[in-house]
Amino acid sequence: MYLSKEERINGHFLPNFVALTILKLIQKKLRETNPKEETTISKIIESLRELEITEIADNIYANGNVSSLGSKIMDLYKLNLNKNFKEN
Repeated sequence: MYLSKEERINGHFLPNFVALTILKLIQKKLRETNPKEETTISKIIESLRELEITEIADNIYANGNVSSLGSKIMDLYKLNLNKNFKEN
């Protein structure tokens, strides 16, 4: 992507930098808890992309596809997406 205005360059740089920082923090935490398992940024992105939340009734949702790495990430951050939940 070609950007010429500094304002636009900064607008694209900041979200990408924040996303990469978050991914590196997730990777660091995963490696601390599972030092024998090779956890790459690509694997983390893939597992996060695989997460699916499906509406099963009006305002009632269920988590669908969760990989083992996705489960580890949710456990690390105490995210409980394995149960049905209702939106308020």
